[in-house]
Amino acid sequence: MITDERTQNKLYADTETTLFRLENKPEAVSRIMEIIRDTPEYVQLMHSLPTYAEEDRQAAWWQGKESDSLLAELLHVLELYTPEGFILGPVSGRTHAFGYADPEYVKNLIYRIEIELDWGYVYGKKNEYRKKKKLYAEIAEIFTAGGYTAEMGKRGKGCRITKGNTRLYSHYGWITGQCDATHLVGVVTLLLGESRRFRFIKCALLDFVFSFTREEELEYYRQQHKTTIYYQIFDLFRRKPWTVTDNLMTVASEINIPTKEHPEGLDCDCPACQYVREAYRKLIENGYLEEYTQTRIREETLCARATEKGISKNIFYGTQL
Repeated sequence: MITDERTQNKLYADTETTLFRLENKPEAVSRIMEIIRDTPEYVQLMHSLPTYAEEDRQAAWWQGKESDSLLAELLHVLELYTPEGFILGPVSGRTHAFGYADPEYVKNLIYRIEIELDWGYVYGKKNEYRKKKKLYAEIAEIFTAGGYTAEMGKRGKGCRITKGNTRLYSHYGWITGQCDATHLVGVVTLLLGESRRFRFIKCALLDFVFSFTREEELEYYRQQHKTTIYYQIFDLFRRKPWTVTDNLMTVASEINIPTKEHPEGLDCDCPACQYVREAYRKLIENGYLEEYTQTRIREETLCARATEKGISKNIFYGTQL
């Protein structure tokens, strides 16, 4: 439960939890109405949702402009009641959805999104090129007014939308690409409130990456894992005194986060591996691990194992060197 300090109105919601998704417009409207049901805004908006549409989520009303306008108003209400120190934006739990998020965390996230729009059917129709060009021109106009850079493709073939880390591409019936987490609600609101030739259908959050530079990513690992990394490495070599490269790569894969530079997987030169090597070297220098070579099929392999000193030290979660 969230209580607005200024008005004392209550929202049936909590911070940093997934509150609603935008993959189904009727479900999103119903969920937000439930969240704000004890506010004056609910009383003002409740009659905007016809009873027949509330009961039938396949009703034609949901494909009209009125449903887009209602959803835009509801998002605005949620923004008005945003608790201090939070923003209305994407929240990831078991799934990716929307809620009141910590801005210090989400400011480093870039979501891969798919927005579906109903543009009507123009393929094969008379003046197809002219109609498609008008659709893309409207998209460009909406986003330009919202502070984005919009570049029309040649011969009515799409529209590119950029702002900071946001890189979106509008093509027939869809807007896809990467969107800065702090831009997401604004992008949806622009499409809901300003459209003339299309209607909003859904917005799906597929996955996310961190917007870190290499140095920022390395510092992230140092802050997030400083109390656990030494135990992770030491415990693995204590249980499995195998090759240094394989064990360090195992630990790096456990802490690695997807970023713009390497959204999928990792390599031996990535910041996660660099950080793990730094921690491993400290364990060697302090005498908690020792290196040795093992010959396999005429090839020497560098391995490491726990020392008596390391075992007696009783390294645990929280150990820092």
